[in-house]
Amino acid sequence: MGQGTYRLPTEAEWEHAARAGTTTIWSFGDSPDIFGNYDWCSQNSNNTTHLVAQKLANSWGLYDMHGNVWEWTSDWYESYTNAAATDPTGATSGSYRVFRGGAWLNGCSAPVRPANRSSGTPGLRDWGVGFRLVKVVPVPTAAFTVSSTSGDTSTTFQFDASGSSDLQDAASDLQVRWDWEGDGTWDTGFSATKTASHQFTTPGTYTVKMQVKDSAGLTTIVSHSVAVTVALPTTTNSLGMTFKLIPAGTFNMGCSGPAASGEVCQSNEQPVHQVTISQPFHMQTTEVTQGQWKAVMGGANPSSFKSCGDTCPVDMVSWTDIQTFLTTLNGMSQGIYRLPTEAEWEYAARAGTTTAWSFGDNSNISENYAWYATNSNLMTHPVDQKLPNPWGLYDMHGHIWQWVSDWYSATYYTTASVTNPVGPTSSSSRVIRGGGYAAPPGGMRSAYRTGTPPDYRDSNQSFRLVKVP
Repeated sequence: MGQGTYRLPTEAEWEHAARAGTTTIWSFGDSPDIFGNYDWCSQNSNNTTHLVAQKLANSWGLYDMHGNVWEWTSDWYESYTNAAATDPTGATSGSYRVFRGGAWLNGCSAPVRPANRSSGTPGLRDWGVGFRLVKVVPVPTAAFTVSSTSGDTSTTFQFDASGSSDLQDAASDLQVRWDWEGDGTWDTGFSATKTASHQFTTPGTYTVKMQVKDSAGLTTIVSHSVAVTVALPTTTNSLGMTFKLIPAGTFNMGCSGPAASGEVCQSNEQPVHQVTISQPFHMQTTEVTQGQWKAVMGGANPSSFKSCGDTCPVDMVSWTDIQTFLTTLNGMSQGIYRLPTEAEWEYAARAGTTTAWSFGDNSNISENYAWYATNSNLMTHPVDQKLPNPWGLYDMHGHIWQWVSDWYSATYYTTASVTNPVGPTSSSSRVIRGGGYAAPPGGMRSAYRTGTPPDYRDSNQSFRLVKVP
């Protein structure tokens, strides 16, 4: 009808509007003595509805939020939890829809409180139930992509907000501005130019915010975390295996609590314990590729995803197969190599961060850093196609599970050594880390761990190496 777009309010929106900033039992206070000034209920309605807006409005100018008729909301009815929520929309399914506010046939105290809730089947028609609408405000949609170039002393990120859009303005008419470190200070003014770049010189994880504004002045903010890499010494052998020299250091190993995105710790990731890696070590920047495996193993390729090519990680290799690979490689005058310990792996994956992922606590930007269930098409891809962690290591989150040297124990952290731990002395499984192409975001956190029998082969299992100094 050319009148705009409308919908029912959510239950949370309804109560927020009914309270109008108050915390009292009713929007007009805690005393029911003046209810007759604000609502139609059983004591003053003469058992019928009345013209709207005949009683006093609440402090936000909304009429009949107490009484007159119950008002449908969009939510399916469910019991509350005590968890905080942002823009809740209720259950995903149910038998009853929520209505709010009380009606002319109800009592004039408890039934017409802003907190009182009731429900009915979606097909219910009743002379005590009506509704009011929410007009959808067409705020712009904010989106930007991230790419980076690492130098010896800095990392430069390129940002592209051309994917932002708006229902009323052309994309070219939208304006954007940037906050490079998420500190609440806008580092640029609004501009119609959608691309920008920024150079970071200090390693770490930063939250970059972008705000888009349309011609009506309506704005939306979106953010991405970016990991700024440090220039670590790099070596590459004649097989094309590249290694970063990971510095010695101390870190907190394990999971300490829910990430901002709601991911939770697993019992085998606790307790968090301080671990010291006392010596630097050379960590391979990617998984061992199919091409590298073939070069060592005389052209044999066990991979399920052979069609992915030589730059894709080798797969279908067991922990036992890797020991044969290492024996052969270590006899080729290329140096001495081994699997990382579990502690070395997590230390390198975290790369100095304490967040759930090396790129922050927000799993929504996983696609910039990882191949996983959402974007992998359940297959491997060429290595180093996603952004690296701050120490220049690729695919430490997702893509393919990675064997480490340790035996697996779900309770090992309760007794683990605090300096250069090497795992239990025996078990039936070896540890695998990192998550794979089928993992959800929670399954590729830096702390996530599981185990599998050492002779087991799977298309979602590979490894990377440590070069012994």
